[in-house]
Amino acid sequence: MSEGVPAPQTDPRTVGEPSNGDGPMFLSASQLADRSRFKFRTKVVDLPEIGGKIEIRSLTIAEREQLPTLADMKDIDDKGERTEHAVASAAETFSVIVSNPEVSAAQAKEFLGSWPAEAFDRVVEEFGELVADGKEEQRIARDEFPAGVREDGD
Repeated sequence: MSEGVPAPQTDPRTVGEPSNGDGPMFLSASQLADRSRFKFRTKVVDLPEIGGKIEIRSLTIAEREQLPTLADMKDIDDKGERTEHAVASAAETFSVIVSNPEVSAAQAKEFLGSWPAEAFDRVVEEFGELVADGKEEQRIARDEFPAGVREDGD
């Protein structure tokens, strides 16, 4: 080392050792990338209008960033009718948030138009509640899915 240049400081803790001697272990880069370790929240949604239930789940960051907005799903044309973009956005949203059964956006687009509106609204509402942990998350989810999330104490 050059004179006057301090030696680099290293963290004495190593990967796999507790963070403070008895806390959780530090993860390695390969562990951070190991999808089998990931835990996503899930919730069963009863759909009596359809005669069954589905399961929804929380999203990956990539899925969340690509999820259509509520405005996309409510897009209307000059005649006040939902646009093709709105229909496609609703189908894409359904295909991303529903984990059981697995449904493609194309499949969802085929059947969602004939669903009772309250059934689809319940799926979106339950998803908003699933991903909203605290007040700030609830506010964000409420802005994105206004009918789907309530703040505690309101």
